Parts: sequence; structure tokens; C-alpha cells
Amino acid sequence: MENFEPREVWDHFLEITKLPRCSGNEGLVRDYVKSVAEDCGYEAEVDDVGNLLVRKPGKIKDVPPIVIQSHLDMVCEKKGEKEHDFSEDPIPVKKEDGWVTAEGTTLGADNGIGIAISLAIMEDEKSKHGPIEFLFTVGEETGLDGAKGIEPGYFEGRTLINLDSEEFGTFTIGCAGSGDSFLKIPIEWEDTESGEFYEIKIDGLKGGHSGLDIDKGRANANKVLGKLLYEGYKKKHEFNIESMKLKNIEGGSKRNTIPKESKAVVMINGQAQKLIDHMKKIFSEVEKEYSSIEEDMVLEIIPTEVNEGKVIKEKHSKKIAELLMSLPHGVLAMSQEVPDLVKTSTNLATISLADNEVEITMMTRSSSEFELLSTRDRIRAVAENFSGEVEETEAYPGWEPDTDSDILNLSKEIYEKIFEDEPKVEAMHAGLETGIIGEKFEGMDMISFGATLEGAHTPSEKVEINSVEKLWNFVTNIIEEFAERSS
Repeated sequence: MENFEPREVWDHFLEITKLPRCSGNEGLVRDYVKSVAEDCGYEAEVDDVGNLLVRKPGKIKDVPPIVIQSHLDMVCEKKGEKEHDFSEDPIPVKKEDGWVTAEGTTLGADNGIGIAISLAIMEDEKSKHGPIEFLFTVGEETGLDGAKGIEPGYFEGRTLINLDSEEFGTFTIGCAGSGDSFLKIPIEWEDTESGEFYEIKIDGLKGGHSGLDIDKGRANANKVLGKLLYEGYKKKHEFNIESMKLKNIEGGSKRNTIPKESKAVVMINGQAQKLIDHMKKIFSEVEKEYSSIEEDMVLEIIPTEVNEGKVIKEKHSKKIAELLMSLPHGVLAMSQEVPDLVKTSTNLATISLADNEVEITMMTRSSSEFELLSTRDRIRAVAENFSGEVEETEAYPGWEPDTDSDILNLSKEIYEKIFEDEPKVEAMHAGLETGIIGEKFEGMDMISFGATLEGAHTPSEKVEINSVEKLWNFVTNIIEEFAERSS
């Protein structure tokens, strides 16, 4: 990657890939950014939640500062067979057909490229700009936690560029709000009786971002597993099955990731093979339904050995299958104002067992506060119908688009001048820190753009090499012109 441009951006990005930065473990990457700032002689301030603010004085005086914002954490996902410890192993990166990608793990270009661009601007001594405030937040991928923790007065600027979008040439000027629902459904256990144990595993799905990819029609592994279990209970008596009881169930990994893997261990007492064959038949129908999207979807049903112990009572095992069938997932409404924009969606993100309850995490997004609340009420109603309880996080706000903002108009003008093309301007069905920042700081004028990424939040994540250089040229021109026009 020695020939990649701009060299300083790629140097920083490669250094960042060597540092652990899963959400909640951003300490070393924050220290790296802080050391770069201090080497430049700039003031760096860490707040109570771990955000970092670096202030770079401007060559052009008496102009307002501009804020350049990115987040320090990344989604840590790997392919099932990949051996990788995100807490200490560097991300193995490689060049592939004009892109940079990892080898079996997420790359962390979301938002590592944004960090690297910021650091390169921080070190740049040639550019003629006004004061710049570099804001590096923590916990973005787990609920925009860093943005939520920013205190009023932390930074001065009222014009902000967020570097966390994923298609160069697309400007984001609005986003959805969201909130999480944590379901706890009571279950009862009993001693293991005679029967055969099988592991049922759904794997190989594409997964993806639960906002940006929710409209792509991808399968949810938890929903597919729920369908197979439900069909098993429907046919239980027809196949002379005395009982079918769950020993374990777990699926999904992150609240904001569409589940690509889900599995259960079941104890079957009776003619198990007939039931297994029926599940495989149902799975083939699911496969056919998703044939143009999920080319690598796999079902494995294999006998398994388990330690002696307890299984979930059959009525409660069946209840779990019915619950997975009943809970909503996917696109629930499209915007009537913006073509092709998802208005409301929900993600059945994770399922697991804990003592005497099954726990499910769901993440709901909407640009409408009414629909956001209504969908969460719908989820609560389903859970309560299964005698469950629901804890809800406080919903964070969306970002209302301003199609005539100063930073948007400036960005469009410079983009058209450099690239002789018109940018695409859109709102996105995902949470951005700008929504929270805009609510906390009155009078914010904001825009989000970034390099071209594909497969964010998955082991297929990659960043287009040429788009990084374009982004660098674009951002540096904006900050210079912003200062010039503000003087």
C-alpha cells in the first residue's frame, strides 16, 4: 500500500488497524490520536465519557471554528471459522481490485478512514484554514453513547462535518432516530428425559447494517430459525413426536447488525428424522424465497452430545418459537416525502438464554417520532402477550433535513467545481451522531459524507481506494473555503 494517496491518510489508517477499538475498548486508539495532537502542539481534551476534542488554531484569524467529527470505535465481526482476538490482534488488511479489505474480519474503515482523514488534516501545515475542532467520539456503534454524553460547551463551532457516511458523492443531511427494546420472557426448565439432541444452525447469511441494509431484503437468521422451530411444533403430532424441547438458543451478535447466524439445541423424543426432513423441506422453501439475495445460506442439523442437565419445558420451548414468529422485523413503512427512503423499521437483533428467561434485543428506527413510539409499543404488546417484560432505552432524536443550509450549499458548490458532477443529497435510515449533537447544541449547521464503503459491519467490509483521495481533496477544499468566506 506504499503507493496509496494521500500517503499520510493511509499511514494513519494502517496504524489504526493495529489497535483494538471495539466499542467500549477505545482507549489505545484515543491515546494514539491524542499523541498525534500533542506532537503537533495542539490542545487535546478528554471528557467524562471518553470523547476526545482537539483544537487546531487557524492560519486565518477571527473566523468561527469548523468541527470535523468521526468516531473511534468499530463493529468487531468475524467469519465463523476465523481465529481472531479483536482485543489484541491487528486487523489483517489487503488490497483487492481497487479496494482495501480485511481477511475474515470487519475492516474498521467505518470510521477508521474518518479518523485518518482528521489526523492528516491535523498535521497538515500547508492548508490555509480557520480554527478547527476535531471531535472523536466513543461508543457510536453501540448506541451513539459518546454523542449522548457530550456536555454543552464542549466545543465552540456551529458548523460540523461528520465523516461517517459510506458513499462518496452522497451528502447526508438527515437521519432516523432510534431506540432499543430489551425483552425478557420467563421460561421454566425440567430434568432431561430420554431423547436425541440435535443442533439446528442457520449460517452464511449476509447480515449487514440494520439501518442502511434493512431495505435490501436480506434474511434474518433469528427469524429463519424461529420459522423452522415453529414448523416443527406444527407437525409434531403428525410425525409421532412425543416431545421437542429446547436446550439452548442463541443468535445474532449486535443490536445494529442484521443477524447472519442463529442456532438452537433441541431434544427430540420420537421419530426425529421425519421432523428433521420436514425442517429441511421448509428451509428449502426459505432458500428459494431468498435465492437472489442469500446465495450462501446454509442449514445444518446434526446430532450433538450435551452434558446431562435440564431442558426447557415444551410449552415454553414452543413459546420461544411462537415469539420469534410474532415479533416484527424489517421495513415497516416507506417515506412518502423522500423516494426510496425507509421511514420505519425494526431489527430482531439477538436472542439468548439467561437463567429462567429468554432475552431478545430489538432496535427500532424511524424518522417519525410517532411511528417510532408506535412500533416500540407493538413490540411491548407482543412481549407482554408472552408474559414478558420490556426495558426500553431512551430514544434518540432524528436529524431534520435543511435543504438550504450554508454548509450544504458550500459543499455542493465545491464538489461540482472539483469533480464536474452533482452530488446526491439524501437523508438516511440510520442513526448518526449529528441527530444528537444537533439537539444538544442549538444552531448547528451539519453535513455528513465519507469515502465509499461496502459491507460495513460485516467481514466483507471494504473501502474504495480512489474514494479516499477524493475525500481528502474535497474536505481540505471545504475547510479552506469555509474560512475564506467567513473572514
